[in-house]
Amino acid sequence: MTASDQTVLEQIDARLAASDPSKQPLLAGLAQGTLSRDEVRTFATQYFHLVDALPRFVSTVHAVTADDAKIRRTLLNILVPLELHPPSASDLWLQTCAALGLFSDSVRTSQPTVATVACLGDFEYLCQAGTVQGVSALYAWMSRLPSVCRIERDALAEHYDLSSGPGIEFFDVIGFQAESHSRALRQTLDALLQRYPEAQYAAMDAVQSAVIAVEGLYSGALATR
Repeated sequence: MTASDQTVLEQIDARLAASDPSKQPLLAGLAQGTLSRDEVRTFATQYFHLVDALPRFVSTVHAVTADDAKIRRTLLNILVPLELHPPSASDLWLQTCAALGLFSDSVRTSQPTVATVACLGDFEYLCQAGTVQGVSALYAWMSRLPSVCRIERDALAEHYDLSSGPGIEFFDVIGFQAESHSRALRQTLDALLQRYPEAQYAAMDAVQSAVIAVEGLYSGALATR
């Protein structure tokens, strides 16, 4: 790895570290117990749309990566546990929604807010834009997931009477998977930047866009449509 490539990865990791999920107002409110139960349910419904779309985003990057079997295998190794090993990531989140008093069918058919639609659209665009952009966007989100899962799990246990049972499986399973997935994605991004040093700005832009997209979903999750 060249010094230039290492600097890019360090800049990406620094940008991700600066987007500390605990400082996001909605997650901070959840952690402090200041959100009402109805607000927690509303957030859970909107977050479902993002969780449900994650396998599709991974599949999209896999589809645009036609010329690299190693990267395609890495993406498949991420996709399979998220969607094909039951319960899937979205099924696990629906268990959390059910524990909060929501009906699965209502969550599935709920209308996303403008902010949620924008977040999904941004991720879809990044994942379709190319392997570098797609891997960068997935890494940006996956690397934040373990922290998000810890914040949400602790908050639900402390303030919303949800400390055990199927409703917390999402945080344990997906939080654990995300740690290994994010390592694999970082290694893949490392290899891509070595091979295509000219793509460093595209990678940085994709990370920045992905961070802003998810923060936008959090900020607009409770907004009236």
